[in-house]
Order: sequence, then structure tokens, then C-alpha cells
Amino acid sequence: MSSDYSLDTTAGRAMFIMDVMDYLAGNYEYTLAPGTTPSGKDYVEYFLFEKKKGLCTHFASSAAMILRSAGIPRYVEGYVVPESLYPGNPVSASGVSIRGNGEFYKDTWDYYEVTVTDRYAHAWIEVYIDGIGWITVDATPGYAEQYLRGQDEYTGRGGTQ
Repeated sequence: MSSDYSLDTTAGRAMFIMDVMDYLAGNYEYTLAPGTTPSGKDYVEYFLFEKKKGLCTHFASSAAMILRSAGIPRYVEGYVVPESLYPGNPVSASGVSIRGNGEFYKDTWDYYEVTVTDRYAHAWIEVYIDGIGWITVDATPGYAEQYLRGQDEYTGRGGTQ
């Protein structure tokens, strides 16, 4: 990682964020079975300096701690709901007013009923970029590929190895 960041500029902050993501992706492994953190050890320190393998929470927590040292992110946990869970027909639809480009416009949103379990839980970070707002940044390398492969196997649609 470069040591020449101007964190007072949007470009400098963006470069720092990208370098942190590249560092994590290049030096740590995403696994669904990382084991437990030994008693008395810090969760993030153990991941960064010893285990070097972890879940999305390891990557998001580590990225958040590194980027917080520069006053940048927030940690987020939520659910990633694959399109395969949505049934063919929405349970309802309603008109909504949406603000975009400084103006309001009308749109119709479809609403679906889906069952979301812990298997869809995920962690990521968000960073604030001046003039843009909060941007989602996923520090977990290969998450999307492994997640989609796991969903294909779970739903019986096959998948690549």
C-alpha cells in the first residue's frame, strides 16, 4: 500500500479505500469455516495477524478498523437476498414518489414475500464520499462467487466448482 495518501481529498480517500480492499483480498482467505477466536484474543487482531482466514464479518470488521483510523467508514450487517428467492408474482404493488437528481418522480414498486434465514446474513462496510454520500464497499474477497455457487447447490441448480 502506498503511504502517500491525501485523506483530505476525495481521490486520496478513494485510493486508500481501494488499497485496503486490495490488501485484504490479496493477503487473506474467505472461508465459511474459520473456527473460533481463542479466548482472550481480539477478534480483529487474531484474524489480521494469525489466522488470516475468515468470514465476511472478519473482513468487514478488519476493513472498518483500518479505515476508521483515517476517519472513513461504518460497519454494517444485514441480509443479501438472492433473486432466486423472489416468487414470480409480487404480493402487492404501490405507487411511490422517489427523489432523484433533485426532483421527485412517480414510480411503481412491486412487493414480494420471501423467507430470509441466517444463511443470507452478511457484513460489509460503508464509506462516506463528499458530494456523493454513503457508498457500500464489500471487503470480503470472492464473496459473491462463493455465495452464488452455494445458492445454486442449495437450490439444486448445479453450480461451478
